[in-house]
Amino acid sequence: MKSGLVWIASIALLMAACKKEKVSTGGGTVTPPPPGGGAAVYSGSKLAISTGLSLQNPLIELGADTVFSSYTLGSSLVKRIPTGFEDKIISIYLPKGYMAVLAANSDGTGEAITLIAKDSAIKANLPTRLRNNISYIRYIRFTDQDKKVCA
Repeated sequence: MKSGLVWIASIALLMAACKKEKVSTGGGTVTPPPPGGGAAVYSGSKLAISTGLSLQNPLIELGADTVFSSYTLGSSLVKRIPTGFEDKIISIYLPKGYMAVLAANSDGTGEAITLIAKDSAIKANLPTRLRNNISYIRYIRFTDQDKKVCA
């Protein structure tokens, strides 16, 4: 009897430890280019993608817990890549605590890169082979792999 209660308590503890956090899944807004070009302004709290080197304008910020692709599956978690950005992304900003997968094919296959901003944010230009070649983005909160309790 006592071991049964311990087992139930451990299951309850495991479920509490694996509780998911609610994060908004906003689409994004395009920042129009300023007169004369120049670096874009972004919040630093969302994934920012740009069609220019070093996050030059035009730039858009994307919401987390979402897959962005050139096609949709009828799910609120899969959205279209914003107009003007499919196969035109050159640089990105990934905030600390998030990860992103960027792939050439709209189903997430093909040439791809996975970025994880565990300790600090990442601001980078894509590798030459992926510039102007991204049709899939998966942007989610990063779960620390040092946690051994959750599967």
